Order: sequence, then C-alpha cells, then structure tokens
Amino acid sequence: MKKYFLIGTLLSLLSTMTIAQNESSVGVKGGVLFSNIQVNGVMDALIPEKAFYTGYATGLYYDLPLNDQWSFVPGVNYQEKGFHLKEGWNMKVLQIPLDVQLKATTKVQFVETPLLLKYRFGEGPVRFYLAAGPSVSYASRARLETKASLILDFNISETNINLNNQNYNRWGVNGVGMAGVEIPAGRGKILLEGQYQQLITDFIRDPIVDIHVRNYGFGFNIGYQIPLN
Repeated sequence: MKKYFLIGTLLSLLSTMTIAQNESSVGVKGGVLFSNIQVNGVMDALIPEKAFYTGYATGLYYDLPLNDQWSFVPGVNYQEKGFHLKEGWNMKVLQIPLDVQLKATTKVQFVETPLLLKYRFGEGPVRFYLAAGPSVSYASRARLETKASLILDFNISETNINLNNQNYNRWGVNGVGMAGVEIPAGRGKILLEGQYQQLITDFIRDPIVDIHVRNYGFGFNIGYQIPLN
C-alpha cells in the first residue's frame, strides 16, 4: 500500500511539474515609481519637508504556475528611487515679497530581485491577480542634486554619493505587494498593475546621531507576458 502511495505521489508531482513547465511564461514590464523616505530617530524633527520623487521601474520576470490560480514569479528589476527635501523662506527686496526655495533631490538606482507568490482569480479570459513577497535590492549608484528657486530655478550642485560609506547599506530587503489585471493580447497577455514597496532594512543608519532611513513607494506598471511553449 505504501509502495502504491509513493508511486501515486511521484506521478502527481511529475504531472504538476509537466503542467507548470508547459504553461510557464516570461514577461517584461516598466512604469513609473513614486518614492519617499521614512526617517526615525531624534534627527527626524530637524529634517526639512520631505516630498515624493518620481522615478522609473523596468524589469524582466518568469511566471512558473503551481496550479491554475497560484504561481511563483521571480524576476530582475532596475529601479530609480529617491526623495526631495525642501526648505523655503519669505523675504522682501525693495519692498517686493519674494519666496526663496531650496530643494535637495536624492536619486538612487537599485537592482532588485523580487520573489513573489501570485494568486489569480476571476472567470473568463481577463483575470485579476494579487502578488506579494520579498525583494532583495542592491544600490548601484546615487546622486544628490541641489537647486534654488528665486523667480527662476538655478542649479547649485550635482554630487555623486559614496555608497561605500559605512553609514549606507547598499543591500536591502523589501516587502512588495501588487494588484493587477491580465488581458489576452495576441499570443500573450498585457498586464496592468499597481504596486507598493517598503524597505524593511535601513538604507541609512547612523547610531551616533540616531538616524534610520528607509525608502518606500508606490507605482504603476504596464507589461507583456508570453508563454514559453
């Protein structure tokens, strides 16, 4: 009896693997990403106004079905995240009121490898889905741009950020959540999705001044997915 049970289990696994292999697909996607930072510690009150930065996201992914509803979706993404810090003053020149603004923009490019579990639902050719899981990220480069605004905008400086500094953590772990729709188109599917990301580990950590910085953001993607068979 045990022998037949093992044989049945093995055949079931082989059948599932064959189905998954036949239905596996690859896709490409890209979109816009709105990101900002969370600052924890005593320095939070001293940091100027924070604002969202508009960046981009592109990626490749592999969709491996586990059954009709669930699939495992690993991928590789390249994303630009960042944030703005703003400070303003009101002043008068020859009795004319002027609004002076200083803005510092930090831009960071990340290579990320998401490992997501995807759940599809809905009847018919158009199906909706939810996906969630971790994503390991690596900060490849970063820049700091400063501008002043006095009637017109003036570029002050552009500086490369040394990510090898001990206060920066180039490697990070993110939590990712997505919701979207798959629409049949030709041989494959068009994907429209929204996503939310939250860095779980600190990107900047300085225990001396008690500051911990993590990025977060949301975005919208469009993609196309084709079967491999």
